[in-house]
Amino acid sequence: MSVEQLISRVFDDLPVWAAGLGFGMMSAYIDLHSANRRPYVVLLCSFALILASWQPRAAWRWVLTLALSLPVLVVVTNSWGPYAVDRFDVFYGIVPAAIGAMAGVIARRLSGKLRHRSAGH
Repeated sequence: MSVEQLISRVFDDLPVWAAGLGFGMMSAYIDLHSANRRPYVVLLCSFALILASWQPRAAWRWVLTLALSLPVLVVVTNSWGPYAVDRFDVFYGIVPAAIGAMAGVIARRLSGKLRHRSAGH
């Protein structure tokens, strides 16, 4: 596979990319204005599940898109909020996004197997 083919395959899903960026920025904004981290964790996990079940091929894209939205938003706005003391903490969203993406891929595969099994009857 050439570099051009790889780039084409990774970026061919523009609506999903737009949804991922929107979901990620919305989650990051909520995290910066929330007194608790639970909403951010739930949102990342849920959005990753949705994106990975919608487009399971190369689901790592959605993990990175969602989880890196918080660091990008913080750097661009220079509003570190609760992360002013420990700046590396902005990357904690990778774990819930990865869990959600794995669940989405598994759900997509299971639904495909169930559809295939029911079509065979």
